[in-house]
Amino acid sequence: MLNYDWWGGLVRKFQRTGPATTAADLLDEAALKRWLVWRLATYLKRPQTEIDTTLSFDAYGLDSIAAIKLSGELEKLLERRLSPALLFDHDNIDQLSAFLASELQRDSHHPD
Repeated sequence: MLNYDWWGGLVRKFQRTGPATTAADLLDEAALKRWLVWRLATYLKRPQTEIDTTLSFDAYGLDSIAAIKLSGELEKLLERRLSPALLFDHDNIDQLSAFLASELQRDSHHPD
């Protein structure tokens, strides 16, 4: 279900950085926001230009099943376990992408 246009640049960057790099290492807040906009637009069958990153997920009519599914897709993207309640804890794309970026940055500075 990956969008090649969105992933093209990330995949090329991933290939240049080597096998020790994960997709999560290449994602910053802006990239996460773009992915979330793309994914929400795809789910809603709307153009990406109609997605306002400050509107709540509830405002878009995202139900709990869709929210949990999106959380699962984020887990695959970031290659890490995430709370199924992630979209309920962070109201909109801006808040969610900022949270995820800060978690990724924190984890990169303090690996397990």
